[in-house]
Amino acid sequence: MPTEVVRALTSNPDLAGAELLLAAPEHRVTLDDDRRPSQSDLWVVLWTPKGHVSVTVEAKAGEEFDKPIEQWLKQESGGKERRLAFLTKELALVRPPPGFIRYQLVHRTVAAVLEARRCHFELALMLVQSFEESPSSWLDYEKFANLLRIPAVRGEITGPRQIDNISLYLGWVDSPKATDAKAAAAV
Repeated sequence: MPTEVVRALTSNPDLAGAELLLAAPEHRVTLDDDRRPSQSDLWVVLWTPKGHVSVTVEAKAGEEFDKPIEQWLKQESGGKERRLAFLTKELALVRPPPGFIRYQLVHRTVAAVLEARRCHFELALMLVQSFEESPSSWLDYEKFANLLRIPAVRGEITGPRQIDNISLYLGWVDSPKATDAKAAAAV
């Protein structure tokens, strides 16, 4: 695991000592229907002394977190109200997220929770790995974390928020871009 991810995991006593068991790129998670899954950049399974952790990783290199919910709802496509109700329920929210919350943050976080439930894990984490920040991505992350009443702290894993029997955590790490030589060596 990257040093900055290990450092962030160590910042939270529930996740300290985490060991990587599985990393699956472009992992799809069925939400309320099979037609439009959430596809994480990486789904990770960690082992910690507190139990296994379902981790969805959203990697960003200067781009935004897709559309705000209010814009996402305006696009022509059936079932968006049903999808939003499903996501709201899965995050144990009393009402749907405000329209300014980025849709991508919501469904990636729900994907971590759903995979934790499917695998009978009691811990879930949605981790943003930023390789280059967009002008608004950190602010959008802060707004989302605030919605869930989880502090937003750079370089740390914060939480948990209890959703049924699952402890949900959020995290943000800033990672350096790989050099051309390092990228070539990975292939």
